[in-house]
Amino acid sequence: MVGRPRDDLAPNLRSFAVGRYVIFYREATSGIEVLRFIHGARDHPNLLKDLK
Repeated sequence: MVGRPRDDLAPNLRSFAVGRYVIFYREATSGIEVLRFIHGARDHPNLLKDLK
């Protein structure tokens, strides 16, 4: 799996930086499920709190 585990933010969550943005995703049965695409300067924990 690409990216790094982000279990500190939500279970089974991973992140991958692309330029100034961060893609947050989870593994799915047929690939990945992209959950958020957030600018790196934003408050990630606050924007992801509904995933916990």
